[in-house]
Amino acid sequence: MRINITRSIDLEQVPEEVLSLLKEAQEKSDKLATAILNLKDSVEVSKSASNCIEQVGQIRRSLFDIDSCLSDSSTILAGYENILLNKNTNRPPTPEPVAQEASVEDAA
Repeated sequence: MRINITRSIDLEQVPEEVLSLLKEAQEKSDKLATAILNLKDSVEVSKSASNCIEQVGQIRRSLFDIDSCLSDSSTILAGYENILLNKNTNRPPTPEPVAQEASVEDAA
């Protein structure tokens, strides 16, 4: 289950926040490459498809997590750009919340 959360940070902290999300995506991506190699090995030596199916499911969840980090980064950057453009033209910013999604694992 995923939920949306909103929090406030100083404008100057936005790039740091995006970098943090991108670092998280990169770390997950690095682990993902290893998981895919392990899956390939499992397919070659395993006679049980159910183990491979479970590994595929874990890889797909990791891809979703990476995509969520990238989506959050994109949303935050779009809001940041909107504020900077409006600031440079001396117009009041268009109200647009900068939301960050947080994943909540199902306890079941």
